[in-house]
Amino acid sequence: LAVALTIGIIGLAAAGVYAKAKKTDAGHYTLLGGLYMALVVGMGAIAIGSATAAPGAATLLFAAGGILFPVSDSLLSAYSFGPDDRFGMN
Repeated sequence: LAVALTIGIIGLAAAGVYAKAKKTDAGHYTLLGGLYMALVVGMGAIAIGSATAAPGAATLLFAAGGILFPVSDSLLSAYSFGPDDRFGMN
């Protein structure tokens, strides 16, 4: 649990720093987006914590997904709410 909590705090801080660096502005959705990112990073932290507690092929794949999902959502939100016009954005 301590590993998952530590990784969760570090991951949430990294997502916040990345969002700040990309100058994202979600307007009224900022609070909901922050809560969503906290949930996604928490899920990733639990996945990594389970892989460290019980190493195996399944838990390592679970941890890999737990790492990649918050990274992809951070990139997607930065591209969606950032100041730059990106491909496929409305």
